Formats: sequence, C-alpha cells, structure tokens
Amino acid sequence: MLGLSLLLSIVAAAPAPPASPGVTVIVGVADERRLSAAAAHVGDVRRPADSIILVRTGGGTVRALWIPRETQLRLPGGGTTSASRALRDGGTARLDAALSATLGILPDRHALLDIRGFAALVDAAGGVRWPGGHSRIGLPSRPRLLGGRETVSYAGAARRGIAADILRIRRQMALARAFQKSLPAGGLSEMLRAAAILPSAGRTDLSPVAAARLTLALASDPLRCALLAGDAQGPAYRPAPSAGAAARRLLDVDSERQYDRGRRAFS
Repeated sequence: MLGLSLLLSIVAAAPAPPASPGVTVIVGVADERRLSAAAAHVGDVRRPADSIILVRTGGGTVRALWIPRETQLRLPGGGTTSASRALRDGGTARLDAALSATLGILPDRHALLDIRGFAALVDAAGGVRWPGGHSRIGLPSRPRLLGGRETVSYAGAARRGIAADILRIRRQMALARAFQKSLPAGGLSEMLRAAAILPSAGRTDLSPVAAARLTLALASDPLRCALLAGDAQGPAYRPAPSAGAAARRLLDVDSERQYDRGRRAFS
C-alpha cells in the first residue's frame, strides 16, 4: 500500500559489506499501529511487509523495482519465505538475506513506513497532482489533486491474491510517475518538509541530507519502474529464472561480483 513512499525520502545508512551500493529497500506496512512506537531501530521491526520496492539513484536516473509481497524468496542455508513474511519473522536482516540469496542484491539502506506516516509524507510534499487516465486499473479518469489518505486508498488493494497485488503495483507505478511530476510544482520547501518528518513517519536508517539529495533527483531525473519478472503459481509469485539478472541490470549494480559476495556473506 505504501509503494509511493519511495518518492518522498531516502538515503545514507551505514552499509555492511557486501551490500549493493546505493540500493535502498522501501517497505510499506499496512498496519494502523504506528511504527514510530514499534521498535527503537528499523532492524527491530517485526511486521508483515505490504509493499516492497528496491530503489537506486545515480547516472541521471531513478530506478525502482517492485516486488510482489507473496514473492517466494530463497533463504541462505535452504528453505523459502515470502517477501511479506521475511520482515515479520526476522526484520530487515532476514529480508535482506532473502533478497541477496534470490536476486543477488543486498540492500544497504532501509525505510519502513506505516499508513499514517505515508499519508503525512504525501501531504507534506503537496500531494499528488493526478493528470487523469488509467481508469482501467482503478485510478481517477479526470485530473485532480490527491491528498495523502486518498493516495493511500488508490495505492492499496481491497482484495488479497496475486492478481490484486499486481494490479495494485500498476497503480502505484502510475501514481509514482505522477508524484514525480508534482515535485517541481510543490517546490523545494515542500520536499524538504517531507524529508524532515520522515523519522516520525516510520522507521529508517536514512540520513536527512541524503533524503534531500534524492528528492532533488526525483524532481529532475527520469524514473524507471519495473515489476520483478515472474508468474503466479497458486497463492505464490515465483520469480523467473532470469529475474535476478534483470533486477541487477535495472538497478545497475555489479551483477556477478555483488551476487557472489552476497552469497558468501550469508553462507
């Protein structure tokens, strides 16, 4: 539900080798309980993940990869978990390990947002100026300004299941592109205001300076959105055999060396 949060914050954590440089995992938690009261550190949060996005900036482009919440991820040492359960069972450390083992990408930054925190960030940045269209996927057909709560309702999914989750991700991508185009109109002060309230909107290990840097990049650099390659098999989403390589290309990380180093780190 909170996929659009990637457009409002980010950046520098203390990376632990062999993290993929500059890759942030943005996690939306569909839970009305405030994350700000859940744990002292982002790594201590244990709740199901509702939206999972890997994002990286650099080279004049903002790249974002959406991962369906029921994606089946391999675990180091054997076994599997879903992307949603990984955070619930072991926090960001378990989610990172599963992403590394499956895709060869080990995030070095994290941002977790709850519903109210996400809505507050959208409002602080001036809202989403929706141009209209995409009614076939459940978005307004006419132009309008969407506030935080309204954006949450469109970015969410009323039903469970892979088909509903993929449809929700399509809406999130369209809203993300619209929000990016809204940022210059909102102005620098709105972007900085959004970055400033991030610590009270959830849990993160991102720095305010880098958050401002990312919001400026979002206002000027092209946004590339993609869905993790895979297909539905019953209630699960199975990554395609080439999903890891495609994900590393999209995010522009050193595919072979990062993959090998990531596997060794958790072996």
